[in-house]
Amino acid sequence: MPVQPAAAVPAVTPPDGPLNATAELAVTEKPREKEWIGVDLDGTLAFYDGWRGFDHIGKPVPGIKARVLDWIARGYRVKIFTARATVPEGVVAIKSWLAANGFPELEITATKDFGMIELWDDRVVQVVTNSGSPVLSARWGALPRAPLFGLEKKVAGTPETPNAANQEPTAVSPPSNTSDTLP
Repeated sequence: MPVQPAAAVPAVTPPDGPLNATAELAVTEKPREKEWIGVDLDGTLAFYDGWRGFDHIGKPVPGIKARVLDWIARGYRVKIFTARATVPEGVVAIKSWLAANGFPELEITATKDFGMIELWDDRVVQVVTNSGSPVLSARWGALPRAPLFGLEKKVAGTPETPNAANQEPTAVSPPSNTSDTLP
């Protein structure tokens, strides 16, 4: 019996535009490995009292330092998200600061991508999704997706389970009291 040649395998052409990240990653890695939490440097992770050059970075803010180290210990990917990363001398200074202040080596960026699940920053104004309106009340669901500490969980009313941060967010309706919104 003669051997039949193998059928040709058609070439796969990737589609244009963004893809479903979960479907893309299902074959090679868990989605959480691509997700990351952005943490600003000046005024968030480090005390900031005005610009004094790339080599001056304030002392770590204890609460956020503990939070970042906790996230890392839980397996979250954390990146330093700062304008200082736009120039090489800024990145060098941040790497030195991280090492001198008890942080592991972290990625440093000034660029958002589709993997960023949230940003912790002293200058951010959160907006209600698809509205352009600022979040002016905690009733609008301004809770972070990353794990909270014990007291914060009680104040925010979030579940105590370790996987609560990985659950899909539920839809939050705007409050009926319109005094919380801008005209």
